Amino acid sequence: MLEERRIGKAKVTAFLDAINLITPDLIPEADCEEGHEIYRLHALSSKEAIPSPMQAFLLAMPAEKGGENFYLVDAGCGGHMGPRFGRSYKSFVKAGYDPKAVSRVFLTHFHPDHVGGVIDLEGKKLYPNAVLTMSRLEFAFWNNEFNASRFPDLKPYFAAVQKVLKAYEGQIQPVEWGEEVEKGVKLVALPGHTPGHSGVMLESDGEKLLIWGDIIHAAEFQLPYPHWCIGYDLDRETALKTRLETLKKLSESDIVAAGPHVFGSGVIRSNGKGGYRMEDTQEN
Repeated sequence: MLEERRIGKAKVTAFLDAINLITPDLIPEADCEEGHEIYRLHALSSKEAIPSPMQAFLLAMPAEKGGENFYLVDAGCGGHMGPRFGRSYKSFVKAGYDPKAVSRVFLTHFHPDHVGGVIDLEGKKLYPNAVLTMSRLEFAFWNNEFNASRFPDLKPYFAAVQKVLKAYEGQIQPVEWGEEVEKGVKLVALPGHTPGHSGVMLESDGEKLLIWGDIIHAAEFQLPYPHWCIGYDLDRETALKTRLETLKKLSESDIVAAGPHVFGSGVIRSNGKGGYRMEDTQEN
């Protein structure tokens, strides 16, 4: 499954990696009348898991000398989380794209469902010519043995990161937030979910798209009730602040928003009740 959208002269394609299931205990604040109503609207009980997509994005940007430059934003988890995961790479190839043509992979953060898809099950590179790009803070946090000892529950995450870093040795580029890494593409600060969590801002011909990483995991709940947090956030308070500030800024702009755990894309608007909704403004 893929979805495409034009942002100026750039083409953005979302590739579905898998459907994850978010159990109710991960969003405890949804255990209320408002949350139960959302469950009912989606034909779910409050004891059922919430379907949430995992996606990777391909940016096809016009090159100065003709042709296109290809960049990925996140890469899904590959097959590292089980057989029902890891569809995005296969869909990427089936759609006619060449993995060797991808020159850069922007990583919003180092969680396995975003970075695992850059290597195969044997730890070999799937995008052999790509430079992996992430924020300096994110790189420093995960490439640190002391931090690994501080967070024993995240030991598999730290191990997964090391496999990726080993595979792409010499092709790793941590950058500062706000630095234009490629023409029209930069990482922006969206901390909280992880210490160096980033969004990827794309600009082409005056149009903008923000791929917001994991500030939203369950749009049906967290857009209308943005103060509802998810258990995956490493720093809940900072993640909440980031989400509230980002949604407010987006609602006052024409920046298109998309996320790895959100189907579709669109502008963010206030719902008049203290929350938000996503409106698809794309012309068919």
